[in-house]
Amino acid sequence: MPDGSTGIEFRGRVYNLFEDQIDISLKSFSIRECPLVRSRQILDKKKIKRDDFYYDTSKYNPIFYFNGLYDDLNAFLYNLDKKKIDYLKADYSKGKIYNNIGYDFEVKLSGESVKDENLNLKKIIQLLLESREDFSIKSVEKQLRDLINNDIDENLKEKNISLLIDKYPKKLVPKLFVNIGKALQDQKFNSKEFLDLNKEKQKLELQLNLKDEEIKTYNELLEKKADDEYKINKISEQMDYISELEKNIDYLHNQNYQLNKDKDSFIKTDLKKKFLNYISNTFDAVMPRLRLIQKSELIIFEKFTNIAPLFKLLKKINDKEKINFKKIRTSNNWFEVGEHISTGDEKRGRIYFSILKNNLVAVVVDYKYNDKDQFLKFDKIINLDLSNVN
Repeated sequence: MPDGSTGIEFRGRVYNLFEDQIDISLKSFSIRECPLVRSRQILDKKKIKRDDFYYDTSKYNPIFYFNGLYDDLNAFLYNLDKKKIDYLKADYSKGKIYNNIGYDFEVKLSGESVKDENLNLKKIIQLLLESREDFSIKSVEKQLRDLINNDIDENLKEKNISLLIDKYPKKLVPKLFVNIGKALQDQKFNSKEFLDLNKEKQKLELQLNLKDEEIKTYNELLEKKADDEYKINKISEQMDYISELEKNIDYLHNQNYQLNKDKDSFIKTDLKKKFLNYISNTFDAVMPRLRLIQKSELIIFEKFTNIAPLFKLLKKINDKEKINFKKIRTSNNWFEVGEHISTGDEKRGRIYFSILKNNLVAVVVDYKYNDKDQFLKFDKIINLDLSNVN
């Protein structure tokens, strides 16, 4: 479908697919409006071939390539988040990758997570396939239940419910309401606590939904090659906004067990993916000499509410401008930037770097908790094998 969801062609028109059924009385689209699903994109355990996947381990942070649908990508990332396996970028794949074969998607995995979990191609494929079975994206039933429960303007609630029902096959509507009725009977929340928490949850969900439109501006940001300072400031603004939302969401999760179970229905798998991609794209466009390692992308995403000071220093390293730095302990290859960098809240940001061959620089962005933590980080990075950082 034009929105990325799955549809079925019937008599020259494409209809939304719900629980293996379509309703031809609902809105349809021409075949030209809908990207065609190729047979290689259907991930079937019994039919997959070796060429449907490729795992590039030649890089410090390995990259997994696979064929599938956009929903499969989001399901895979959701599963990685659940299992605490870190990924650093996840996007459409471009060009031919291996043996002149192109793939639909590529996911850059953290080299540290790969080692910690002892991941290989077989295990990664298993994670992908099982994620398609377990992925708990909001079903229509859950969306409708949330709309009924949410404390929003009644007119807006009625409009949203109407729009949702209009897209759903009419034959399945009675079953939908029966299931919702059963689910509501099973819920045993404290009424006042639930309403209070749900009000906050709804506000945050609406805010996160509104951010989708703002995120689209990043595409224009990179395509139009805006000046470096503008890119840094815009990304910093978005990171600050998302960080504040995450803090509020985390507070709500800790208040109620049931809401905590629903956490993944409105928190950040897709949002996280988009921001990691934009961080990666920004480095490619603005700081092409730098190679982030040791989960630096995640440190930036999770710890920095204002990334402008950090990016300004990284840009100087990329451009070989003068900065203050010192050698790290007993290492002759690793250096620490002398300036303590503001994360937006406090000056706990740190940059460590090492000059590589081919005019490249390995960079570790860190958040210093205390001296002991920093010494442990030093011990780890000065013993790293950087031969596959390219």
